[in-house]
Amino acid sequence: MPTTPAAPEVSARARRAVRWSLVLFAAMLLVPMLGALWGYSTLLLAPACAAAMIVALVSLQGVQLTALKTMLWIGLGVSALALLSGVGLVILHEQILALVECQDRAITHTAEQACLDEYLDSSAEMLERWGLNVPAQLRP
Repeated sequence: MPTTPAAPEVSARARRAVRWSLVLFAAMLLVPMLGALWGYSTLLLAPACAAAMIVALVSLQGVQLTALKTMLWIGLGVSALALLSGVGLVILHEQILALVECQDRAITHTAEQACLDEYLDSSAEMLERWGLNVPAQLRP
């Protein structure tokens, strides 16, 4: 009777890399929810998460865990987007600080909306100075 070959054993290194990538992925998604200024954490967490996911994918080579590998590839894409988001926060640093300060002083929803409108106008002006046009539909 022919026997099927045994599936390769998942190494301790691969398990550790998957664990770290999941922890860093969760931190990358949850820490920016603490506030606008915590979004800068993505500049560190996104590359660390991507590195852990790459190590996990390399360590899982030859193992038939398709769903896990797909999740890690999706996580790499999300990490890249999070890194771009962090770079955007650096570019719009002054406007974001002004928005946070304004919203801290705002008491009513109307005042909060005025802060947001001011932020959108100032960020659109800054982007236009760089030669990027903001569509009229996105302006307040």
